[in-house]
Parts: sequence; C-alpha cells; structure tokens
Amino acid sequence: MNLARRSLLLTIGASLIAGAREKSLAALELETAPLELEIYSLRKELSKDIPGTLAFVRQLGFQDVEVPDFNGLRSKQFLEQLDKAGLRCSAMVAQHDRLSQDLQGVISDARILNASYVISPSIPHKNDFTEDDCRRGAAEMKRWGKVLKQASLDFCHHPHGYEFRAGPGGTLLDLLAAETDPAVVHFQADVFWIAWPGQDPVKVLERYPNRFLLMHLKDIRKGTKLGDQAARRRQKPALHWEAECSISCHSARCETHRHRALLHRR
Repeated sequence: MNLARRSLLLTIGASLIAGAREKSLAALELETAPLELEIYSLRKELSKDIPGTLAFVRQLGFQDVEVPDFNGLRSKQFLEQLDKAGLRCSAMVAQHDRLSQDLQGVISDARILNASYVISPSIPHKNDFTEDDCRRGAAEMKRWGKVLKQASLDFCHHPHGYEFRAGPGGTLLDLLAAETDPAVVHFQADVFWIAWPGQDPVKVLERYPNRFLLMHLKDIRKGTKLGDQAARRRQKPALHWEAECSISCHSARCETHRHRALLHRR
C-alpha cells in the first residue's frame, strides 16, 4: 500500500475519532488523552525510508508517536530522526527477550527517547495460552514493573486476545490483573484485540478503571466472526475504518487513559 493510500486511511480514521469526540465525548474531558500514532502502522514504509516516513506522520498532524522498534538504528539515532520530523516518543515497545535479558538497556533506550511508558506486547507460550503461562508472565511483569517504576517509567502489558481465555474467576486477563501489583503493572487496551475474542471493550475498561493507562484504537470489519479464539491462528481479520468500537470504548468512564494511539493494521 502506497503512502497516498495510507494517508487517506489514517486521515479518515483520525477524523472519525475526532468527530465522535466533538459529538459525544466532550463531557469526559478527553483532551487529557491525546491522539497519537503507533508507527507500527507504517512499518513497511519505515523499513525503506525513515526520515521521509516520519515527516509524513508529522504532515498528517500527529505530534506524538509510539515506537515499536528502531528500524536498525540505535535509540539515539532514532531520536535524532524523530527530532528532525518534529515528533515526540511517548511510549516504547520492548519485546520479551529484551525485557528478560537487558532490562537496564531498555531503561536506557526509553530515557534517551524521553518515553514515559515501556510496553510489553506478548507473553511467550506454545499453542494455547494456559494458566501456567499467565502466572509465569505475571511474575515477570512484577519484576520488570518494579524496576521500571524505580526508573520513573510506567510498565504496560498489551493484551493480544489470548489473555481472554477462560481462567480462574473469569478470564486469564483477570488472573493476570490479580497476580500483579497495580502500582507497577498497567495495561494498554486495544479495542481490536479485546473485541475479537468476544469481549466488550467498555466492560473490560470499566472493570479495571485504573489499570489501563494507554489505548489502541482500531476496529474489525463488519461481519468478522468474534469469539473464536482458534481463529487467530487461521486468519488475520481485515480492518475497516469505522469508529464504532473506538467511540463506544471511550464512553466507559475510565479515569486514567493518558494516551490514545491510532493504529492501522494490515
């Protein structure tokens, strides 16, 4: 997909969300939760042209971005590219291996980028995600979160659907929340990955009003079958720019959404 096409999609998505905010969300004072771009949306373009792609992001009107990786650069070099484009990094993604083996390096990179959040996008597991996988992940997150908090960084885990399998007292996400310290382990909501396994994003956010500091906004194309956990191994559902899930999600009165990231997945 070329940049012209991507520009149209991202602009439409941002406009839909902005319009919904004006109509129904003003009372929630969501100006405290700025809209930014998860530049994973443009990973193919970044692999070919970092400065040009970041300049394009700024031209769309975004000022803040979530950084999934450095595209072969060091953190300081990537920061220089962000600075040239007039962009700021609010959050940085760190993979499990790096968090486990080089947590101090993660902290160093986050500080160089001036990020406030470190996001873990996965919990390693084989085949179906189990209670043992969840408990092991919770123990790791407690360790990482404590160290990151001491470095003035907030740790957030980004659920990717499998955490909503049935678990003790509800879902495995409920177990993950119960087994971690809310002072040091937070979450990044993703309306796509909450809705696909058949959960209601509003209810999840209302159940944990103080755990979700960040949010990804995207939606699933109408007609996609929801609630089939096995489907995530068979297919990747297409997206459609409708703001339905994003809008209804924000109707949940959660007090701690600090940043919203618009993501176009493909």
